[in-house]
Amino acid sequence: IMIDDEHYGADKSMDTCLCDRCKARWKEWLPVHRPDLEPVSPEKFLDDPLGHRDHYDAWWYFRANLVTEWYQAARKRIHASIDKYGARSGAQPWFASYTGPVGYSNIKDNFMNAAETAGVFDKAFFGALHPGAIFLSVGRGKSTVTGDLIAALESGQVYGAGLDVTDPEPLPEDSPLWQMDRVIITPHISASGADSLRRMTTIAIENLRRYAAGERMLNLVDIRKGY
Repeated sequence: IMIDDEHYGADKSMDTCLCDRCKARWKEWLPVHRPDLEPVSPEKFLDDPLGHRDHYDAWWYFRANLVTEWYQAARKRIHASIDKYGARSGAQPWFASYTGPVGYSNIKDNFMNAAETAGVFDKAFFGALHPGAIFLSVGRGKSTVTGDLIAALESGQVYGAGLDVTDPEPLPEDSPLWQMDRVIITPHISASGADSLRRMTTIAIENLRRYAAGERMLNLVDIRKGY
């Protein structure tokens, strides 16, 4: 877990960060753990992993060591917080209103179960929309009747659509949706926003603190329901 702001940047990732500190740590790590490898700058083998396969493989072990350190540092911070504040919850992440139980919408809870929401966006739904509406789908592909969506787009009832999920998925190559100018299709990656890693990290740290304090955690999974 990355717990320091230097590694929170939206343009960086835990695996490819090339800040001065990471490069310095790499220079220290390589001769100790892989003395058989010649020193090579991370920029070189990250740009050409096939040409520097051994260095590229070693890089992942190096990053794993750093992640372990970050976990240990996070654990110390969490226990320090518990010692200071007892079992009282700290401030919830600013996005907890749509990730945790507080203010949690039953819409998301329902849409996690694809069987219960299959076909809810059908001809009747699109016909009831204000003409020229824009349809965004980032939940479950089977919630949309694809043929009815195509018809609504062709008639102009729906002006455009942004689809991160489709039915079927992947969308067949001959689907008319690929050829529509006012349709944007992404490969089921809507959860991977620019700030998603920071949000996931914040939830993980907060949940670890709550677990150690005996409090209810965010985003609980019901194994029986499967979500």
